[in-house]
Amino acid sequence: MDLRALRRVLVAAALCGCGPAVQGHAGGGPGPVAVDRAPTGPAVVDQAFVVDEAVHASARWRWVSKAELVLALAPRQPDDVELQLFQRHGWAPVWSVAARPLTPPPPRPGEVAAYRDRADQLRMITVDELAAARDRAAVALGAAAAGDARLRAFDHLLAGQLAGPGVWVARDGAVQDDVPVELLAPSPDEPVAGPRGGGWDAARADALRPVIAAYRASAAEAALATVADPGERALVRGIVGYRWADDDDVLSQVAVTLTPLAVGWLVQASTPPPRGCPEGAQAGLSVVAVTGAIVVELTAVPPQAGHCRGRRPIGYAPPPAVPSAAPLAAFFVEAAALEAASVTAFTQLAGALDRLGAPTLAARARAAAVDEAHHAALMAARARAAGVSPAAAPAVTGGAPVDAFALALDNAVEGCVHECFAALVVAYQADTLAAHAPSLAAEFAAIAADEVAHGQLAWDVAAWLEPQLTPWQRHEVDAARRRALDRLVATPAQAVASCPAPTALALGLPSAAAAQILAAGLARHVA
Repeated sequence: MDLRALRRVLVAAALCGCGPAVQGHAGGGPGPVAVDRAPTGPAVVDQAFVVDEAVHASARWRWVSKAELVLALAPRQPDDVELQLFQRHGWAPVWSVAARPLTPPPPRPGEVAAYRDRADQLRMITVDELAAARDRAAVALGAAAAGDARLRAFDHLLAGQLAGPGVWVARDGAVQDDVPVELLAPSPDEPVAGPRGGGWDAARADALRPVIAAYRASAAEAALATVADPGERALVRGIVGYRWADDDDVLSQVAVTLTPLAVGWLVQASTPPPRGCPEGAQAGLSVVAVTGAIVVELTAVPPQAGHCRGRRPIGYAPPPAVPSAAPLAAFFVEAAALEAASVTAFTQLAGALDRLGAPTLAARARAAAVDEAHHAALMAARARAAGVSPAAAPAVTGGAPVDAFALALDNAVEGCVHECFAALVVAYQADTLAAHAPSLAAEFAAIAADEVAHGQLAWDVAAWLEPQLTPWQRHEVDAARRRALDRLVATPAQAVASCPAPTALALGLPSAAAAQILAAGLARHVA
């Protein structure tokens, strides 16, 4: 993408008010629901597939995973140590007692699963084999086959050649792909094992942490022997199987909800958004279905902080507002803090790129940090001229991204969206102020030129990282960028600045309509 050319087009459109509006989802479709992601390791590690959870007579829904169907219809042999399924994003280990996963070769038409034995031999499972096994099971069940949840689930998935991770089956025979709304928002009178909102009791969380560590390390059900509550066992399996954040974070979520299914549990963890830039912030939500030893992720929406003008470092928290500062001074104080934070962000980026072997990109990131230090000095000088001395740069907790995937996720939001939109806004300010505030316009023009270069760096980093990512990781990076664009298109004025109208006019800030044109144009070109 040529951000310099895009800047000229979008700023001109915003200045004349002739840009097209964009409605709805920037990515051209609904947000992610029922996402089947391939985990970094085995999703579950168990000795056998045994549904040991309590059967809840009052629960309407049952989740039937594709893994359960394969294990039931194409049972493993005594020497088998691993089962993998082919999902939309590649092979995903879903059952294993092996020390290491083995990635099968690309599937041939019709292959949906693979067993691996102790000699590392693979046995591929096809749709036709499962369909034949389904027919044999129906004959064995006789009249009961019409009401069997597994057979109904298989027939529904067969229509799509088993492309999905599983299906929901209701007691009344209804079948659907998406998580039932009543499960995502359970009524207060439903029986729930575990807390409902407010996080876990500290003592109970402390008791579960060693159980989680033991279950992860031993890969054995014996590690759960001290956990009497089946819902808490389901939570432990969910945490280990899908590696939610870190254990301490998961157990102190804003809300951890356990909802009983007809067989198994639905486990939801809501994660608060990061600190800093609260406008447009979004809490995270992870939802997994746990049926015995099978753990399948249904929804994964990571938490994201709100809009910021520029690239934030990881762990950024804005400084407290200056009491009684005039609106003009407050704008420059905030701008100086954000520019100073960007120095840290680009230093983090340069370090990560050095470790990943991209010295040219790392050098550009270090040059960007120098630019941002200059911007911070300019804004601090403006703040002092307005009568306020900016505070020292805020402390930043957290380190640089540790691998290519983490860097790609951070860069997609902070660089490809926030940095690029900030470049458009400051370019708009420079053009607006050129006639009646030439000194300030010149500063904004210089900053805009740098910010455009920084936004272009973000897209160059994204292009360099993409070949290093797995198909699932590329999907997650694209989804993170789309979500950030969605929030930007929905509330673009929040990403500009909170100023009274006279101050916004004096600073050349875009109106709500102009901000919408800039945000919609950016989303249309990069989604």
